[in-house]
Amino acid sequence: MGRKAIWGIAIFQTVSFAMMVGGFFLPQHRLDFYSGYFFHVATMKTHVARIEFPAGKTAFCGAIYSSAHAVGEKKNLGEEKHKSHSFCDNIVGFHEVEDVMHTMCTPAVKLLWPQFCEGLSKAYILGVATIIVASFSAFLELGAVYLLFDYTTRKANPVYKSAGITLLVGCAVALFLAVGAYGVLVLQSLDSAGGQSIASAILTTSKNHGFGAGFILLVVAVLLQMISLAFVPWVQNEDAEDEYFENK
Repeated sequence: MGRKAIWGIAIFQTVSFAMMVGGFFLPQHRLDFYSGYFFHVATMKTHVARIEFPAGKTAFCGAIYSSAHAVGEKKNLGEEKHKSHSFCDNIVGFHEVEDVMHTMCTPAVKLLWPQFCEGLSKAYILGVATIIVASFSAFLELGAVYLLFDYTTRKANPVYKSAGITLLVGCAVALFLAVGAYGVLVLQSLDSAGGQSIASAILTTSKNHGFGAGFILLVVAVLLQMISLAFVPWVQNEDAEDEYFENK
C-alpha cells in the first residue's frame, strides 16, 4: 500500500505542476478600456510575468493623456507623454509587467487610476513571488517524493517519512498562500481600476470580474496539491521500521 500511495502522490504532483506551468502562460486577468463609456479602445491581458495588448483598437495612451488634461494634470504631461511615446507606438503584443508598470504609471496616471497602478505593482511583485514559490516547491516536492519512496522501499528511517511529509505539506501551503494572495490582491485591484469620475468620462474600464483561464488553472493546480496530501496516511512501512531500529 505504501508504494501505491507514493505513486498517487507523484501523479497528482506531476499533473498539478503541469497545470501550473500552463497557467503561467495563460492570462490571469482581462481588463477592457472604453472611451466615453461606449467606445472600446484597448484590451489588457495580465499574465504572471507579462502583459499582453492584443491586436485591435489600441488608442489607449491617447485616451489616458486626454483624461489627464480633463482633470487639469498638465504639469510635466509633455515630458511624460514623450517618455511613453515609444511604448505607445509599439503597445500591441507582449510586455514585461515591470515595463508596463514603470511606463504607464506616471504621476498623472496614478492620480487618475490609483487602483490600476496599484494592481500593476502587485501583479509584478506577486507574480515574481508566485514563480519563485512554484519553482522551489517543484524541487522540494521532488525531494519529498524521493524520501518517501526510499522510506517505503529501501531504508525505513522514520526521519525520511517525517521530512517528506513536512515538505509536501509546507509546499502545498506555500502555493495556496501565493496563488490566494495573487487572486485577492492583484485581481481585485485590477477589477476595481475604474478611475476618477471626471476621467472616467474619457477613459474607463469594464466592470466585470476579469479573472482568466490561467488563474483557474493555478487554482486547480493548488487543489490537486491538497488532494495529493490525502495519500499521506497510507505511506506506511511499520514492519521495516521495527527492523530498522533493531539493526541500528
